[in-house]
Amino acid sequence: MNKHFILFVCALMLFGFNCIIAEDNIIDNTAIVNIADPETEGEETAEPEVLEDDEEMDAWGEEDDEDFGSALSLLDNLFNADYLYEWEEKSPTINLQWGFGTAGLTKDGWNQNFSDIGSIDTKLGWTEVTNIKNSSKIAKYDFNYFGFNVSQSDLYYGDIMDEDVTMKSWNIALGGNSGYGWRIAESSLLSLYTGSTMNWGKVSIAGAPIDSMNLSAVNVFLSDVHFGHTMSSGMNFRMGRYMNLNAEYTFQDIYPRFKLWKWLGSGICTGATSGLASWFSKEIGDRAPVVLPVVNFVLQSAIQYGYYELTKEAVSWPFDTAPPLRQEAFKVGLSFTF
Repeated sequence: MNKHFILFVCALMLFGFNCIIAEDNIIDNTAIVNIADPETEGEETAEPEVLEDDEEMDAWGEEDDEDFGSALSLLDNLFNADYLYEWEEKSPTINLQWGFGTAGLTKDGWNQNFSDIGSIDTKLGWTEVTNIKNSSKIAKYDFNYFGFNVSQSDLYYGDIMDEDVTMKSWNIALGGNSGYGWRIAESSLLSLYTGSTMNWGKVSIAGAPIDSMNLSAVNVFLSDVHFGHTMSSGMNFRMGRYMNLNAEYTFQDIYPRFKLWKWLGSGICTGATSGLASWFSKEIGDRAPVVLPVVNFVLQSAIQYGYYELTKEAVSWPFDTAPPLRQEAFKVGLSFTF
């Protein structure tokens, strides 16, 4: 799809949001004209009340507050509204994960296999569980963290074939998971979430020699530290005050080269789509809270899958960029919340 068309559609979406906000913010400052009713014709019309300067200023201030509050209410509706939740305190969290999966170039024509990989993750951050106001059984789940990941063929439990290319990589990550869940008991919550992170890391390869046709495509990933991103969909089961079990499927794209403006443009497209899905989920949740975790999870996961497919050949889709080095993994983990 033409990139100019995509940018045009995004501009239309932003323009539409601005129109909605502007319509809600219109302040009618025209004078109110009293039209005489035929049945009350002849009766004296009440004189308008004359306000002193201080009273007039207070009256205008109250109107401005009401209009400003109205605008904030609409923005809250679109972007994770505070009015929907009753906030609780954040809890420090340590998360440990182990997983296994695959790695390889998504480039067309790549004809060599990477060996399967194992991975170990450590995440340090804060978990926040917040009750939504219209249901005591549904809560919002957020986990924002700083993480460290090691992925390599040696951590995989299976055999490595002689013709496979082996890989080692490490990265640091900054991101978070967000979703909704069902309260099973006072301190137990079953949540469905999606997440994303920004990564910085390094890759090395060994094993079978790479043929000359593919060597140039691989070499670009082996120098210096590379930027990347990770997306995930998973489930977290909080079993009590201190312990959580989680399972998730992730894919991590390592960028061959980081081009800021193309990355920002791609992120705006993805973020706008995710924001609309979040708004639609909350509209459904406001009417049927029990289905909110599933609806939000399905919509957000569908967006991630679309991004997964679209970025195989262009890491910063819809812009013309090189394909990524991709790692995919299924992970299980244990979290401790304090």
